Amino acid sequence: MESSKIHNLGEMNMNSTEYHFHRALTASNSAVAWGDSRYGGDASSIDLTNTADISCSYYACAARRNDGTAVAWRGDSRYGGDVSNVDLTNIADISCGDGGACVARRNDGTAVAWGISSKGGDTSNVDLTNIADISCGGFACVARRNDGTAVAWGDSRYGGDASNVDLTNIADISCGDKACVARRNDGTAVAWGTDNGGYGGDAGDASNVDLTNIADISCYDLRVLQNGFGGVCVARRNDGTAVAWGDSRYGGDASNVDLTNIADISCGGRACVARRNDGTAVAWGDSRHGGDASSIDLTNIADISCGSYACVARRNDGTAVAWGSSAYGGNASSIGDLTNIADISCGDTACVARRNDGTAVAWGDHRYGGNATSVDLTNIGDISCGYRVCVANIESKFDVPSLLPSNEPSVSPTGAPTGAPTGAPTGAPTKSESDEPSVSPTGAPTGAPTGAPTGAPTGAPTGAPTKSEDRTFKIISSFHFDDSRREWCLQAKN
Repeated sequence: MESSKIHNLGEMNMNSTEYHFHRALTASNSAVAWGDSRYGGDASSIDLTNTADISCSYYACAARRNDGTAVAWRGDSRYGGDVSNVDLTNIADISCGDGGACVARRNDGTAVAWGISSKGGDTSNVDLTNIADISCGGFACVARRNDGTAVAWGDSRYGGDASNVDLTNIADISCGDKACVARRNDGTAVAWGTDNGGYGGDAGDASNVDLTNIADISCYDLRVLQNGFGGVCVARRNDGTAVAWGDSRYGGDASNVDLTNIADISCGGRACVARRNDGTAVAWGDSRHGGDASSIDLTNIADISCGSYACVARRNDGTAVAWGSSAYGGNASSIGDLTNIADISCGDTACVARRNDGTAVAWGDHRYGGNATSVDLTNIGDISCGYRVCVANIESKFDVPSLLPSNEPSVSPTGAPTGAPTGAPTGAPTKSESDEPSVSPTGAPTGAPTGAPTGAPTGAPTGAPTKSEDRTFKIISSFHFDDSRREWCLQAKN
């Protein structure tokens, strides 16, 4: 009877049905960008091979490679797109804010920033050692150290000055448009930044918000940095309730929204969406730009993403639905059905969805990332949309047989290596008077068989294992990338 198993290539056991190769499978990926060339949509002059992850913000895009190097680009080099004088080696992760500054954290715990100096690009007076985590927003950046302390820099009015904030015992950090928030290990949280610039409220002032028993936090950018926007922050508590504060016009007021049993939240420039543990979801904020989902079936939801003008939700059955401004991603009817969807991302003016078969599709403003017809969106891994640009990571395809070392045997249809001996070996160990094998001083039984076993029974494969000239996997039925585990896997049948 035929059965099948899925295995990580690096964790397969050598027995009758599974083969362990002890060889790491490293993807040599590449990336592709499209959209407004002034904002990163043209990366033709950038080496985007061997990419590990990618991210786009308002002013710049950045990609980290598997070898630890990184690269950033944008049409205007002043806003984080020029890293010619930045040492981007041994990089662990990167955060680019919508104000034009980026920060990269190295594996040794140091960090480096570049871009607009007044918005986080200048760290000459900041101690960026022993860094565990980084976050950049519209006007400031914050870094969390391994000892639980944190430091902020950038525009002092909008999150860059935390001198009056207790940033000790910090577990998590997030910077948005004009404010930052930090969560402590005891479950409390603190926000700082502007408290007088938002017409509808400011995310930097959480004095009237109960920030206790907090599980996770996030602050959001508007993408298009307009005057009078006070920012929006959201916190989810350990009991499943959530609270929002900041500019009430764009998601900062959720007093009329049932935020109980919440699993996760996504806010864009003008609206927020919360997904509950029962699979339902609720939206609030600017009704024109994603804040009103009353006509949308938001049940069985697995994932959500909001951009500046639209939101999209992916269901557990692989379908997806978009709403908000139809010109900027709220209407996906032009691309047909959104089915078999594995991942979604909305940016400022466009959204992109990746299917389980590795293809991807984009929609929204055709000038700014909503039209990807000139881009090969097959075999796609990660996707990200920023301001007027989208980027996709292309997963490499592999020649599976070439993964075997040159001295490993080929595999027969039954899963046994060709030439596998059966039957009794010659030179069986002699027995002592007690019918037990005698033992040499080294612990090895005397009379151990020498040479290769002989005497294969009828029907068993014979012959020595073939070498590199014949390394065919005859049991492989599929080879794919497992998105949930971020691993390449093969399916073997026996």
